[in-house]
Amino acid sequence: MGDEILFVSGNKWSAWQKMAADQAKPGHVCYAERQKDLWNMLAIDADNRFQLSNHYYKPLVM
Repeated sequence: MGDEILFVSGNKWSAWQKMAADQAKPGHVCYAERQKDLWNMLAIDADNRFQLSNHYYKPLVM
């Protein structure tokens, strides 16, 4: 799995979220959820902007 797939899917933050939940650390779970949402929004924005600049580009994010 390449870095671009990790960026789009957010698997890294999901894993951190689960690890924090398993350790009963609600603040860490909240932080991981926020990071996952933030990186997802950034991926969607970057994908949309690149699509506008390159009409041959096929979007990664649906």
